[in-house]
Parts: sequence; C-alpha cells; structure tokens
Amino acid sequence: MASGIGRFLFGSGKKRQKQSEKTTEINDLINTAGRLDYELLEQQAKSNRRLFTSLVQRPVLAGSALFVGGVETVSGEQMTKLFQAKDTQPDHFAKDALERAIYPLIKNKRRGTSDQLVIGRSSDNDMVMPDYTISKHHAEIRINAEGYTIIDLGSTNGSAVNGTKLSGRQPILLNEGDTLTLGRYQFTFMFPGLLYARLMGISLNELAAESSSGGSGS
Repeated sequence: MASGIGRFLFGSGKKRQKQSEKTTEINDLINTAGRLDYELLEQQAKSNRRLFTSLVQRPVLAGSALFVGGVETVSGEQMTKLFQAKDTQPDHFAKDALERAIYPLIKNKRRGTSDQLVIGRSSDNDMVMPDYTISKHHAEIRINAEGYTIIDLGSTNGSAVNGTKLSGRQPILLNEGDTLTLGRYQFTFMFPGLLYARLMGISLNELAAESSSGGSGS
C-alpha cells in the first residue's frame, strides 16, 4: 500500500461504543475524526431501512477514488506536500477501503453548533483527513437555504467539484452524485438514499423498485 494511505483509509480517532438499535443515534456512529463507523452503519442499513433513513438524515461525503502521482515537500517535513497527479482520471486502487471512508455532513458538537463544517488534516477540524496532500484547513462546507456549498480555504493542492477546480473563496453548490476532489482523494456527495443503495449493493433502479413495493427490511 502506498505510503501514507493506510492511516487515512482505515481511520483515525477513537471509535464510539456500539449502541443498541433502540438507542442508536447518528452521533453514536461517528468517531473523533468525524467518520462513520462503517460496520455499524452497514448493520443498520441491512437490519431495517426505515431505521436507517431515520438515523441518516443528512448527506455524506463517501470515498470513491484516489489519484496517483508524485509529491514534493513545500516547506519542512511537517507541511502539506505538493501533489502532482499522473493522470486526469483517478485510479481505483484500494477502492474497497476508500468506500469505507464516509463523513456525514454534521457539525462536530465539540466544535460548536454553526452550519460551517471544516475539512482538513488538523485534529481541530469537523472532518479530519490525515493525509499529507490535505492541508491543515483545506475546505469548508456551508449549510444554508440554498443547500450545501463548498469553498476551498486556500489549500496547497486545491479542491475540485466534478473536475473543475475551485477558485478564490467562491462557494459552489453541491448536487447529488457530484464528485469532490481534495488533495489526492475523491469523494462522492450522497444523500441518504444513494448511500443506502451503495451499502446494500443495489442499483438506483432496484432502490426505486424497493421503495415502490414498500420494502423496508425486517
């Protein structure tokens, strides 16, 4: 596995204790890095769809792909490293592990109650992504009347939506299925229905059919 990828892919931050189905809330499944516990989330999806949809009510950033390339130290070993992708298309190296990286767009309660969620390498972010191509404070997602928007915070390697790099601090509105690139990682912006389909390994057509038939699990 490429250097530095393992720590990010397989999580960081202390896990919450497993809660019973009756008392489970979304915060029970989120670790200190702002990531959902994948096994518990998948368990909720497979046990009862209605409970899953009541549990997961906001969109998520779900890991999807990785860009391969070279890095260059900008200034000192502890600083963000400048990343240069070898190709304009991401590689699907470690795809299974990447898909386990799911960040719900929920404010970390320890960091206030505003509708601004900061993404970055530093542990003081709402969504902590400990990778050397991610800046300490890389990007910010804002929740407002329009929906969910993202701005880049002047990161070293930049941010992009659907391959278009963000410029300045101009907010970009996120839509279902948009791809978001941060450093060398690519995420998909998903609402709960699409996330449920991915966890269950079904297509959107199958999800629609399940919904129309009233299927909800046991």
